[in-house]
Amino acid sequence: MRTPASGSSAMARVSTGRVRGNQVGVAPRSASQNRREGRFRHARARTNGNHGTERGGRWIGGGSTTAGSHDGGIVAADYPGLTGPCNHGRQQTFVWKEQYMPQNVPEFRFSDAALRVRQCVYEYWCAHGHGPNLRAVHEATGLTREQILEAYKELDLGIMCVIDWSTQNANLLKAPPFSSYPTCAAVHVDGKFHSYAGCAMESLAVSFLPPFQGRTIAIETSCACCLEPARVVCRDGEIVSFFPAELAVHVSMSPREWNNTNIVHMCDAMNFVHDRTHAERYERAICRRGVLFTLEQALRFVTPTGKARMWQYDRPPDFLRPQRVIEFVRSLGVDVSGWGI
Repeated sequence: MRTPASGSSAMARVSTGRVRGNQVGVAPRSASQNRREGRFRHARARTNGNHGTERGGRWIGGGSTTAGSHDGGIVAADYPGLTGPCNHGRQQTFVWKEQYMPQNVPEFRFSDAALRVRQCVYEYWCAHGHGPNLRAVHEATGLTREQILEAYKELDLGIMCVIDWSTQNANLLKAPPFSSYPTCAAVHVDGKFHSYAGCAMESLAVSFLPPFQGRTIAIETSCACCLEPARVVCRDGEIVSFFPAELAVHVSMSPREWNNTNIVHMCDAMNFVHDRTHAERYERAICRRGVLFTLEQALRFVTPTGKARMWQYDRPPDFLRPQRVIEFVRSLGVDVSGWGI
């Protein structure tokens, strides 16, 4: 997703060129304009069957919309398109900065191909403990390489995965709640190592997944401050046991910084700590303040997502709305003053 060209809203409308077939031509700009405006990309836009637009390989959306339901600031769109009074049901064309900044993304819905790829990724990861490569996705869905890549672009924008787009094979870094690389939270299923969770928060959501119902999920972790062991045992979306007695989740990044480019840094900022004293030591070590969730508060934070992930096949994209996240966290009884709020 690109940053808006101007204004405080999530998008900036620009004049469109002539319409030819389903192609919408964007008015050209001079090289000097491009330089002045931070190297805007002015690609042609095309309309797809879901009335969304796609430019430069990134899904944008179009057509009319209504407000979707939301939980804690992660908004689920019920209809395709762009939110706001500027739409009026007409095709819109927007320009976006070169730098990715996927907060306040206009609402859209996933294509059928994206839904199939997402389901494939979930099922494969649960079964194998790691994500699928392109061949595995192709064999499971019948989609071509190009179709898989386009689906991943939608899923990446909808905060369903993180892809390393500098790679030719679309390396899958994350598909919450899972991570392709080691993190602070090692997931064990019925006593056997399975995979790494994306972060401390996501580790608490693993036991909600349908393939893990009735099974014991142990999160083998450590305190971010002293690296001494810690453990959380979950089953069917509930915490069964944990140690040490005051184990908590420390979040050292404000929601206003979450998903600035993707969720990698956001997840990295969510860690287990033995207690409040260890949290304060950790803050001094990283020269950064944060907020502290009890395990009960952390579980409540991830429960809405846990109850939807894999259970709802056509689950809409997630959209990060920082202020709503802050309000939701505050409603859990968490002291958010550490985020400077």
